[in-house]
Amino acid sequence: MVPHDGSETSDKALSHAPYLSKISGAEVVVLNVIEDEIIPPSALLAFIRPETPLEKAKQDLRNALEVGVKQMLERRIRECKEAGINKVSYEIRTGNPVDETLHLSEEINCDIVVMSKK
Repeated sequence: MVPHDGSETSDKALSHAPYLSKISGAEVVVLNVIEDEIIPPSALLAFIRPETPLEKAKQDLRNALEVGVKQMLERRIRECKEAGINKVSYEIRTGNPVDETLHLSEEINCDIVVMSKK
C-alpha cells in the first residue's frame, strides 16, 4: 500500500512500487485520505454558499474534492501500469490519514506500506 496525498514525496514513494510489485508479485493499493479538517466549518460554508443548506454544501464540497482526487489517482494508476504493475488499484477515504492508513492496511492484510518522509 502506498498512502498518497498528491505531493512530490508521495510520488517518490510510489515510484518504488513497480520494483516491489515486480519482485514480489504483490498488488499495489494507492490510498488517498481526504482530511475532515479540509472541509470548512459550517460558519464558513454559510458565507460561501448562503443559498445552500449546510449539510448539502459540505457534501458538495466533499464530492468536488473526491472528483479531483480520483482524477489525480487515476493518472498515478496509469503511470503504475505503464511501469509494469499489473495489479494496482486505489482507495479514497475521508478522515484522519494515520487512522485510515492503519484501518486499510488491516482490512486488506497489507504486508508493506511504502511511504517517504517529508
